[in-house]
Amino acid sequence: MPDSSKRAFQGYQAISAITVEETALIDRELARKSLADPQCLNLMTMPGIKAQAAIIITSAIGDIKRFSSPKKLASYAGLVPSVQQSGEGIHYGPITKQGSSLLRWIMVEAAHAAAATPGPLRDFFYRLFDRNRCYNKSIVALASKMLGIIWIMLTYGAPYRYPRLSSLNIKFRSVLRTAFGRCPRLAGKKLMMAVLGLTPSAPLGHSSSFPKIALDVIHR
Repeated sequence: MPDSSKRAFQGYQAISAITVEETALIDRELARKSLADPQCLNLMTMPGIKAQAAIIITSAIGDIKRFSSPKKLASYAGLVPSVQQSGEGIHYGPITKQGSSLLRWIMVEAAHAAAATPGPLRDFFYRLFDRNRCYNKSIVALASKMLGIIWIMLTYGAPYRYPRLSSLNIKFRSVLRTAFGRCPRLAGKKLMMAVLGLTPSAPLGHSSSFPKIALDVIHR
């Protein structure tokens, strides 16, 4: 290999190494922030939503009290159908794509993941797909439905109602490992039980120390 090509190759390798390292640092910081935020912990109990998505969703929404209903939140994300009125009646068209493009994007990404995860959300997606035979339209409808559920979760400080415990345990173990570089035995399960409010010592929504649960679990 010529010297010039070798130097260029080595330069590309160095840039790649820096990019991977910076990405890992960002992922670790986001994972730690998600573990310290009770809203993010609740959102992560929903299929398709991991640490990064939870942070993006909560940041894009802000104060959930700004939205008086799930429909208002879906409208803010541009995930509601456009409406055209004429003398012949009301016609519903494609989604408006108005409002927060960031929230709309992350919800569609989450819907793709949820559609591949066993559970009620995937069942909902396939019922729509069997009816309209349009993958993208079904994904958008699932994203809108998920956002409606998120409105309920954030409004009432509750986790997702139908989590698959085995999958959720794996998700929390992954987040803990990303955040701290390790995940002690049973740490994922303990965190999962605490977030779901299944342990008397950490009732969901009734403990001022709830944001510290993840840190407490990892050090037990």
